[in-house]
Amino acid sequence: MAIRYQAVALCRVSTSKQRIYGNSLEAQEKRIINAAGLLDVDLPDDYIWRRDISSRKGKNIKRKDLLEIRDVCRKNKKIKFFIVDEPDRFMRSIEEFYWWKVELKQIGVELRFAHNPLASDSDQTHVFDELINVYRAESSNQERSTKANEKMQSRIDLGYYPGFCHIGYQKSDTKGIHIPKEPEFSLLQNAFQEIASGRANLRQALVAMNDKGYLQKSGKRMDMMKFRKILKEPYYYGAVKMGKFITNENGLHQPMVTKGQYEVVSRIARGQRARFTVNRHNPDFTMNLLMCEGCYVLRGNMQGKFTGYEHHNGKELSKRKYYKRYRCRGCNMAFKRDELHELISEYISKIKLSEDANIALKQSLRSAWTATEKESLAKVSRLNIKLELVRRQKTALLMSMAENPLLKADFQDAILLKKEEINIIQSELEKAMDIENEFNEFTAFSLDFVDNLKNKWWELDHEDRLRCEELLFPQLLRITEKRKVSTPEISAIYRYAENKKTPEGVLNNKSGGPGGT
Repeated sequence: MAIRYQAVALCRVSTSKQRIYGNSLEAQEKRIINAAGLLDVDLPDDYIWRRDISSRKGKNIKRKDLLEIRDVCRKNKKIKFFIVDEPDRFMRSIEEFYWWKVELKQIGVELRFAHNPLASDSDQTHVFDELINVYRAESSNQERSTKANEKMQSRIDLGYYPGFCHIGYQKSDTKGIHIPKEPEFSLLQNAFQEIASGRANLRQALVAMNDKGYLQKSGKRMDMMKFRKILKEPYYYGAVKMGKFITNENGLHQPMVTKGQYEVVSRIARGQRARFTVNRHNPDFTMNLLMCEGCYVLRGNMQGKFTGYEHHNGKELSKRKYYKRYRCRGCNMAFKRDELHELISEYISKIKLSEDANIALKQSLRSAWTATEKESLAKVSRLNIKLELVRRQKTALLMSMAENPLLKADFQDAILLKKEEINIIQSELEKAMDIENEFNEFTAFSLDFVDNLKNKWWELDHEDRLRCEELLFPQLLRITEKRKVSTPEISAIYRYAENKKTPEGVLNNKSGGPGGT
C-alpha cells in the first residue's frame, strides 16, 4: 500500500492589525489548501500555522513558528512538503530564506509555493524565478523600512513625539502632541524645580511629591528608581528624542522645566555633582550686573555690581519662606527685587520719543531694511526651489503607490507628511514675499517699543535687554549712592518728559541728547 504523504503550511502576516482587520490569512489558507490538493498530500488543520510575525532580515533564524514547524517535520517522516503562499510570506531575507530551505531539505521536506506548487528545483526556470521573487521581497522590506524611518524622522523634525505619553502628560486631539495631565504634571514640575534650586534633595522631593497625592497608574507611590529615570528624560525640557533618530530640541509639547533646570537635575539623578554656574541670566533677576555708581564708577571696584539672590527666614524646610533681593557685591547696598525694578520703571517711564527723532528713526529703519529686503528675496528663491523639490517627491510617492498597491497605507502616510511640508513651505513663502508689510509692522513695533520703553523693557530676554541698554543708555544705567537710578547719557532719539529739568547725573552736551533734545 502506497504511503500517503502529508504537508505542513504557513499563513503569515506582519502585524496583528493586518490579521484582525485584513482577510490576508484566509486568502492565503484557501490557496494553500488548493496547492495541497494539486500535490496530492494531506494537510491537517493542526498542521497549518497562522501567525502575525515579522519576517524582516536578521529575525528569521530563531523564528518561533519556523522552529515549531521544523520540530514537527523531524518527528513525522510522512511530511514531504512545506507550503507557503508566496516567498515574501515565508520571509524577506535572501540569506535566511536559503538557510531555511537547506535546513528543511536536510530533513526531507521540500519548500513549495501555492501559486505554482508543482514547480520544483529540477526546473531551472523555477529556480531563477524563486531567486528573483526572494530578492524583490528583501528589497521591498528594505524600502519600507527606509521609508518608515524617514517618516518617523520627519515627524520628529516637525516637533511631534511619536512615542508613548510620558508621566505627567496625556494624548491630545492632535496625534503626536501631548498635553499636561493634572495633578501629575504640577506635582512632578514642582519636584523638578525644588531639586534644581537646591531647596530639596532627591529623597525630600520624592517624599513631598508622594505626600501631596501623587500616584502611579498602578495606584502605588512613586519609587526612587522610577523617579531617577524620569528626571533623566530630556522630554521634560521640550526635546523629542527617540532611539537612533536625530533629536529635536524644540518639541511641540509644553515643556515641564527649562533646559538649565533639567541639566542640573539630570546630573544629580545620575549621581554626579551638579555643576556650579554663575547664574547671571536668571529670569527672576533681570537686572543682574546693574552698576553701583559709588563702587564701580567712582572707586573703581570691579565687584561693584548688583546680583540677585534668594534668602530665607531660617526656619525649617516646611515653614521656610524665600525673599528675592539684589545686593551690591562691593558695598553691600541692598534692595528688594520689586523695589529696584519699580525704581527703574519709574526712571525710564519719563523718557519719550521726540517728533524729530520719530522722523529720523523711520528714515534710518528704511535704510536698514534694504539689507533685509535682499535677504528676503534670497529666501523666496530658496523656498521656491525647496517647494518644487518637495512637490516632485510627492509625485514620485504617488507613482510608487500606484506601482505597489500592497504598500498603499505606508505611501499614504508619507504623502500626507509631504502635503504638510508643502503647506509649511507655502506659508513661509507668503510671509517672505510680503516684504513691505513686514517693514510697516517692524516700524510700528520699533516706534511703539521706544515710545513705551517702561512696558517693553521687562519683556526682553537678557541678551536683548543688554543690547537695548547699550543703545539707549550708552554709558548704561547705574544706582547712585543716594539709592537713585541714573545714567550719564541718553540716546539722542529721546527727550526727558520734564523739559526744564534734566534728570540727575545726565550729561548736557552741545550735540543734543537728554538735556537739550
